[in-house]
This record gives sequence, structure tokens and C-alpha cells, in this order.
Amino acid sequence: MDRDKYEEQLSAILENKYDTEAWHKILRLVHNEPVENYRENIYEHLVAVFPTSGKFWKVYIEHEVLFYSLTH
Repeated sequence: MDRDKYEEQLSAILENKYDTEAWHKILRLVHNEPVENYRENIYEHLVAVFPTSGKFWKVYIEHEVLFYSLTH
């Protein structure tokens, strides 16, 4: 993963937690990484900001399922 791009998007999110473009970009960056590395600081934060967004919940759940299926 490109750490600079990750940090850039994280900064954008910290400036404006409703910046959906930054959220989408950071989700693409972490998608192939172990979900446990991003569960609290990305996914839990995301669904706390957008608790009724089925789309964001779906991305979170799919990452959990993918990670689980790869480790079991």
C-alpha cells in the first residue's frame, strides 16, 4: 500500500469527516490489507460517521469476510 496516499486521505478525513471522496480512496487503499489493521481506526470510525450507509457497512462486512476466509 502507498503510505503517502494513505496519510493524505487520512488527513483529509480528519479535516472533514464527511469527505466521502477521501473515505472511498482510503477504503480502496486498505482493501487488500488485513482488516485487523484498519478495523478500529478506519472501519469503526467510518460507520460511526455514516451509521445508516448500507454501502459503507457492506464494504466493511465484505472486508471482514474476505479476511476471515483467508485466515481460516
